[in-house]
Amino acid sequence: MVASASASRFGVRCAVVADTVSQGSRHETERSARALLLECAAVAVVVVVAYAVSRPPAVATLGRLYDDVVYLSVGKSIADGTGYRSAQLVGTPVHAKFPPLLPAIYALCWRAFGTLDGVASMALWLNIVVVSLSAGVLWWLARRELSVSAVVALLFVAVPIVTDRTMFYFSGAASEPWMLLGWATSLVLVRRLTRSAESAVPAAGTSLALGLTLAATALARTQGMAIAAVVLGVLAIVRIGWRQWAVVAATTAIPLVGWAVWHGAMMARGPLSTLPDQNGYLSWIPIGGVGELTRFVLAMTKISVPLYWQSAAEVLVGWVSMKTLALASAMLLAGVVGVGLLVRRFPAMSATIVVTLGVLAIWPYVQDRFLTTVLPVLGVAAAFAAQRTLVMVPTAVRRVALACVALVTVAVLIANGRLRAEQARGQSRSVYVVATSQMVDWIDANTRPDAHIMVEAGGAIYLRTGRRTSIPNPEEPTLGRSVFDQPFRFLASQLLADSVDTVIIWDGAPGRAAVPLRALAQRCPGVFTEAVQDSAAPAVRNGVHFYRVDGDPTCLRELARAEAPPVSTQNKNAP
Repeated sequence: MVASASASRFGVRCAVVADTVSQGSRHETERSARALLLECAAVAVVVVVAYAVSRPPAVATLGRLYDDVVYLSVGKSIADGTGYRSAQLVGTPVHAKFPPLLPAIYALCWRAFGTLDGVASMALWLNIVVVSLSAGVLWWLARRELSVSAVVALLFVAVPIVTDRTMFYFSGAASEPWMLLGWATSLVLVRRLTRSAESAVPAAGTSLALGLTLAATALARTQGMAIAAVVLGVLAIVRIGWRQWAVVAATTAIPLVGWAVWHGAMMARGPLSTLPDQNGYLSWIPIGGVGELTRFVLAMTKISVPLYWQSAAEVLVGWVSMKTLALASAMLLAGVVGVGLLVRRFPAMSATIVVTLGVLAIWPYVQDRFLTTVLPVLGVAAAFAAQRTLVMVPTAVRRVALACVALVTVAVLIANGRLRAEQARGQSRSVYVVATSQMVDWIDANTRPDAHIMVEAGGAIYLRTGRRTSIPNPEEPTLGRSVFDQPFRFLASQLLADSVDTVIIWDGAPGRAAVPLRALAQRCPGVFTEAVQDSAAPAVRNGVHFYRVDGDPTCLRELARAEAPPVSTQNKNAP
């Protein structure tokens, strides 16, 4: 009896001790989570400050990103009750390319503020907030989910978000920051959902939140469709339970299907633009057969991979040299290694990175801006690979390596900080801002409110003057036929179809239309008449020329009926 009583008391004491240890462990975990949340908040605040102090003039710089004015124009069209249309273009065709989340948000801004100043400023600040939230979520992924040290996370995760090139693209009404936030948030929710499945804890709320996040990501940027599809595929493999998977799949698919049906009905009613950059992305990819698609994929990959390699150096540091290429190569290699290491531990991250990189490799045109969403997430994987490597080396070597990482971080931040400071000081006096303001002033003073104007910066001109515009230099896919294979035919057709009253040629524009437009004027004498300006000197200095479109259009009709050229294998003029 005595032995039994002693054993009982001993068992009670053990249970009390175990319970105390368990509570202490939970409290320690909670304290650690709170401390990490404060870290994430601090990172977000730093990003907000960095973007806020170097933000561009919201209205003056509209159009630098091209997409920004399109999102704002479609949003204005929705707010005005015209519908999901490209209001900046003559004829206001149904917009066929960009998904609806940002235009819908900007439509609410147009209804709330009613002025371009208010809407452009709100779009700018919304993106700053979204970028800062993305930084905090990515920091959580690296530090909490993958146990990466703060020093390593700074270089691989934080730096790609605050480089000069990334800040240029993220400071405006563009969709890249929204895709980044949706991508990072979905990965956090995937981790929560898989942990709940492992512990048999109900997670209907997490499943619902994940599905809505995936849908929002795809509705913010078309490339988000790949992320949504991959996450659903990974969840089906890791066995979270068919009920949870069904909730995620349904809440992802319902908004996307609803939008596809509604948008399809709008496009069926029309009108639609015939310009290549006003068509859906799939129209740029050959899907006629397996052989044709395979040739396209191989050719596009051969072109895009070297360009993105160079662009990675420019995005991370600001310029391309042997040193910056070496740094970019090291970070990209670490990312690839990290993707391999995370296949079992975090399959959703590995798979979304691989598929997103694959999508970029075959995307119909190559732009460095696409890397701004990929590099921070790839950086999380790179940070994990670097951390795993550091754990395996002796302590002395680890300290030296961390010191080197810190030095590289400081050097990259200083280089980008200088570039960003120069950009911030010169934004209001940049060539683009001065030339666009000159165009706006002349248009306001010399054209009717219903005038149709052919100009490179069409979206910015529409938002600032209300005049509908015609595109002389559409974006085109890298492979395939270009409208500039026969420029006279294209430009003459546009001038006639859009009933253009005024043509503005800016010699400093990055497009390809200036030379063929002047050649067309020589081919058809009397069609263009240069407008006399009160201040000729500034016009000559800025390279901005204004032309009235008049005269006999017979020559234009003959050029517009010219036979189309044979299909070329590569569009050398594509961006």
